[in-house]
Amino acid sequence: MIAKDLADAIKDGTMLPGEDVPSVGDIAHAHGVSVGTADRAFAQLREDGLIQVSRGCRGIVSPRQEEVRCRLASTLPGIRAPGIAAHSG
Repeated sequence: MIAKDLADAIKDGTMLPGEDVPSVGDIAHAHGVSVGTADRAFAQLREDGLIQVSRGCRGIVSPRQEEVRCRLASTLPGIRAPGIAAHSG
């Protein structure tokens, strides 16, 4: 749920490329979950290429969001990015 909420905010432009992402602790507190749960959500967002996090630094929304959306749209059926038709195969 946390990863989906943050991913949706990134994908719909509420959180912009290069923008700071709230800390794991802030996310845990806001959602009433453990830091471990929030950290797993961040790990999923990193795996999906939506955020970049360096040890000891606050995470940021990946500056390459359009590239990520286009890459996904070209390889996964049913996912679309502006100007890119979903791959039918």
